[in-house]
Amino acid sequence: MQPGKLHLRRFGAKRQEDEAARAVHARRARCNRSLAYPTRRIALKAVWSVATRFLKLRARAVHARRARCNRSLAYPTRRIALKAVWSVATRNDMMFLSHMEQDLHSLKDDMVAFIEGHGLRRFNAYVSDEVANVPWSADEDHPDAWKDFVELAKASGVSFVTMNFVHLDREDVDLLLNRLTEIDYMNEEDVEEARWLNNFVGKVGFVQLGFPCQGVVFTYEVSTEWYEAYQRLETAADDYDGILIDDSDLEEE
Repeated sequence: MQPGKLHLRRFGAKRQEDEAARAVHARRARCNRSLAYPTRRIALKAVWSVATRFLKLRARAVHARRARCNRSLAYPTRRIALKAVWSVATRNDMMFLSHMEQDLHSLKDDMVAFIEGHGLRRFNAYVSDEVANVPWSADEDHPDAWKDFVELAKASGVSFVTMNFVHLDREDVDLLLNRLTEIDYMNEEDVEEARWLNNFVGKVGFVQLGFPCQGVVFTYEVSTEWYEAYQRLETAADDYDGILIDDSDLEEE
């Protein structure tokens, strides 16, 4: 074989090897790119996930700060609102209790119904101190003690209970005012207190229950503050009338 042909053959073989190497390199490059794309996508997804999580956490932090701020602003308002509601409810309860304490009309009706429910009759009478009596020891913590008193009357075997109540009339207040104003040494505060009684005209201020047993009358009494004031002022007016009567007797002698 001639040297020129051998050289051409070797050159051709090397060229084929180079082309084969380039083809292999190209296939490897394509393969690497195909492998790199998912990796890049995965990396981008990871970065995006981290960024999204960071944004969510930041948004939650901002929301939490706003919520704390709103609560800090709302707490005084809520406290004020609760205090206002409590104040109104307490005031209504106090007004209701005050009304019940200053007017015993509903209590009287409850007593009548309770007495009749136990099969007892009512005898309208007032048991004075001139009659031998034993008063029931009242307990402020047990306002329904009158029910125990009626049940005791039923258990003692009596067929009736005495009942007396006092409601304030306009004429009673006017008469008391006239008597007090005629007293020279009467305190002005007592006169004003007598005028204050006009607020309770028509209300029931005293209720007495009683039942006889073995020669003694057992009694239960309940009264209001204004009735006790009325009794005190009436006693003062009676004492002054007694002084006038004594003076007139001495002048006659």
